[in-house]
Amino acid sequence: MGASKSSFSRDLKSKSETHRKRKSAKGGWSNQLYFDPEADNEFGINYYIEHEGLGKLSTLVDAEERILNVYAYKVPLNNWQLTSFTMYHLFIIFKTKSWWWSIEKHSDCISIQRSKLESAVRCKHIQTYRRTPIDLVKSDSGSKSVNDLICWLYNKNELNKEFDELFSNNICKTCLRPCCSKHVLVLV
Repeated sequence: MGASKSSFSRDLKSKSETHRKRKSAKGGWSNQLYFDPEADNEFGINYYIEHEGLGKLSTLVDAEERILNVYAYKVPLNNWQLTSFTMYHLFIIFKTKSWWWSIEKHSDCISIQRSKLESAVRCKHIQTYRRTPIDLVKSDSGSKSVNDLICWLYNKNELNKEFDELFSNNICKTCLRPCCSKHVLVLV
């Protein structure tokens, strides 16, 4: 999982504005992971990492930090949707000793956010408020490490799997496996 210069970049600007510009310039699936190490701050460094650069992510975080709890949340796909019973966007939040994290897949990238505040990763995605309601679907205990999750993303080649409207929630459903302990969340 070595990082080449082209597989790893960082921006130091307004996070939401930087992401919007990159998204419109790329158009469609970018084969990148967006990492925000301080999601509770509107300005600061955020990273765009390609598959080959995933090893570098381990150097930006305490990769051996244990995942204590895992939560699956869902939100409506759009603002006019009356219910998120059958169609929804799923995202995962997990708690470590020092941080709250979120991971999810969107039409342009996989994003991981980290914050000292749980609300910064549950209520916002890239500094933009999520659609409401935000409903808890399942929760479980965890025992794996952040590094286990990074290795899973690399070994499963997740950044090179195109976004699929119908199956975009699959990454969140399957990424629970490397996060949870002996009890794997099974989402319906």
